[in-house]
Order: sequence, then C-alpha cells, then structure tokens
Amino acid sequence: MPYLREEQGVGRKYPYPNFGFEFLHELHEQLGRADAIAAQLNTGAPVNALITLQSYPPISVELRGKPDPKPDQFESDIADALLEAFKSVNLRPS
Repeated sequence: MPYLREEQGVGRKYPYPNFGFEFLHELHEQLGRADAIAAQLNTGAPVNALITLQSYPPISVELRGKPDPKPDQFESDIADALLEAFKSVNLRPS
C-alpha cells in the first residue's frame, strides 16, 4: 500500500491529501451503487475490486459479510471498513 513516512518516523500517512476520497470514489466507480453491492453480498459472494490511483501499484479490496439494509448506513459502513483497514496497517490521513 502506498504511503509517506512521517518526519518523526512514527507512523505512515496517505501518499497525498485526497487519497482517501479518491480511493472511495474509485471503489464506487468499479462496484456501482450500494444497493447493487448489497445484493451481491446477500447472495453470500464477496465483492472484489482492484483500485489503482495515480502511479501507485493497485490495491486489492474484498468486501464480504451481511450489509446493513439501509443504503446510506451501508455506504458509511464501507467507508468505515476502509478506514479500519488502513489503520490496521498503521496508515492514516495526511
């Protein structure tokens, strides 16, 4: 996953300021609307995407599980899951 090391060397940041927004936007461009993603997840099949931003290597994303029935909440859950995934590798917004 692309990142920049902080000057103090204690953490990693997104490689550029709009990285998180562009990542989520590209994910939705590839996967479509929340209701379409939810419909596929409700069949028990995972949903996969390969996100490429700027000149960085692609990042594989897999969504699985039971989506919230409310589309707005489900979209928020996707964003929260991405933030948690980034945090799990010690990556945070710039």
